[in-house]
Amino acid sequence: MARLARIALLPLLLALAGCSVYGVSIPPTSGPWLAINPGTGLPGTQITVSGGQVKVASDHRLVLCWNGCSRGLRIVTSARAGGPNQAAFSAPFAVPTVPWLEASGPHPVSSGAYAVSATCLGAGGGCSEAHGYARAVFNLLIKVSNPSCTKGHACASLSVPADPAPGATMAVHGVAPLTSGAFGPGGYQMVATAGAQALDGRWTSAPNQTATALGHLTQNWQGQISGALTWPQAASHGAFTVWLVSPPFPGAKTLWVAVAVVRPRAAPGP
Repeated sequence: MARLARIALLPLLLALAGCSVYGVSIPPTSGPWLAINPGTGLPGTQITVSGGQVKVASDHRLVLCWNGCSRGLRIVTSARAGGPNQAAFSAPFAVPTVPWLEASGPHPVSSGAYAVSATCLGAGGGCSEAHGYARAVFNLLIKVSNPSCTKGHACASLSVPADPAPGATMAVHGVAPLTSGAFGPGGYQMVATAGAQALDGRWTSAPNQTATALGHLTQNWQGQISGALTWPQAASHGAFTVWLVSPPFPGAKTLWVAVAVVRPRAAPGP
């Protein structure tokens, strides 16, 4: 009889410990939890992130982080269920296929164990917590290494007219690491500074000089960036360096990279 009692208690003890039985993940009974399925795969794998007791906005927006919420890639997604009562939820996420931008610089796509974390967006659109409440691990497998964003290889490029006409609209396109954003990559701001800077591919903080805003470039999951921008009338003499500026990381830090040097045509006379 005592043996039967011990057997009957086994499932309960496993559940309380948050263990796994025959490959089925049993969430803990208290505290935030997160699980991902599948937990191993190639770049581009579509995973489902499930969790509970993680703050989810009343409109079901949720911030999922790849390789850290304070430094890595942060994407706003729509959670199924969940809500302000911290109920269980699930949300989709695509494992990056191209390099992404972290607070320390570009990160190449390479094999390893990456944290998938969850944090929140409050009902007012803000979230003060930089770190995820819960996290799980995805094991990324790479069959063929990608040299992009590794030492000695370019990490961003932009096609822009070498002699833009002041006041004229120009189409620009290129490629750059994925950036954090809402429901997809956030893209980049494009700015110009006076003078010709070296195009060495280094990602730095804002240069110590005045920058002229040119506009915003959108980005897709393949890292491609594009937009239609107007070269300002005031910037029409000498050489200018064109920069890509990332969305801000927690702490308002942005990263800049010089991608082109242009010499605008002289503005026509009256």
